[in-house]
Amino acid sequence: MIGIACTASDLNRYDLGLTVLAAAVRRGVAAAGGLPVMFPAMSLSEDLMKPTALLYRNLLAIEIEETIRSQPLDGVVALGNCDKTVPAYLMALASADIPALIVSGGFRPVATFRGERLGSGTALWRMYDERRAGRVSDADWAGLETCLGAGLGACNTMGTASTMAIMAEALGLALPGTAVFQAGDVAQEAMAEEAGRAIVALVAAGTRPSALLTPAGFERAMTVLAAIGGSTNAIIHLCAVAGRRGITLPLERFGEIAARVPVIADIAPIGSGLMDDLAKAGGVPAVLTVLTVLTAFRRRRRGGRCARCRIR
Repeated sequence: MIGIACTASDLNRYDLGLTVLAAAVRRGVAAAGGLPVMFPAMSLSEDLMKPTALLYRNLLAIEIEETIRSQPLDGVVALGNCDKTVPAYLMALASADIPALIVSGGFRPVATFRGERLGSGTALWRMYDERRAGRVSDADWAGLETCLGAGLGACNTMGTASTMAIMAEALGLALPGTAVFQAGDVAQEAMAEEAGRAIVALVAAGTRPSALLTPAGFERAMTVLAAIGGSTNAIIHLCAVAGRRGITLPLERFGEIAARVPVIADIAPIGSGLMDDLAKAGGVPAVLTVLTVLTAFRRRRRGGRCARCRIR
């Protein structure tokens, strides 16, 4: 019996697209011989919840964990998207420790304004400054309102939502290549259906989150976090998830990893690109490939000669 948790809600446009993906997960579970049972979960909308959605992260984690514990579920697929949802899922799944996967809803389409590609959030704060300085007219401001947040999905910058979706994949709790998708991409449904099939296989194999949420697993996630220039909120969330498994992640360790791992994803707010650029480049698998190459290069250099000479 596979539980399918979904935060889709009319109160939260970030997560509205999850309804379609949840149906795809259900099909995948059934096709693999499982019994899919869907249940709703609190929807944490980053831009509307007051005073901050972070106050409700732990409440969602408790809700999911206790639902799992109170029902005869053999595995669970958790669908979420907005900033605090995936961290809450990770915390709950770490504690409940039954076979589990996370399916995220992806980033929203990129809008253009005055010929410029706009990043959600990042562009908004800049345009607020321009508005206050009198460089954006009433007509232009009205035009900005019609395009900045157009479409479903999370922010299309490397905000907390995309960062934590990537962290879920780096930790092994999302299928490879599934964290970086534009919301509504036709490949998303196929990905969600595959997650439904995969969770049945994970139950059969007895693979639990505790096998993945290890010190080595968190080291890998912290390395990926540094490489993508991810949200600083991820530090708070990763520490909370690790704590559910009795693992401590010292802040100094984040600093040490960031000092040796270069930022290789040129994505706003620290870069110039947007999440669709990372998707076109290959998403998390591409990031991991580059990190593997860099690691091999450094090991060769430690051998006494430069990598270029050794390769020759």
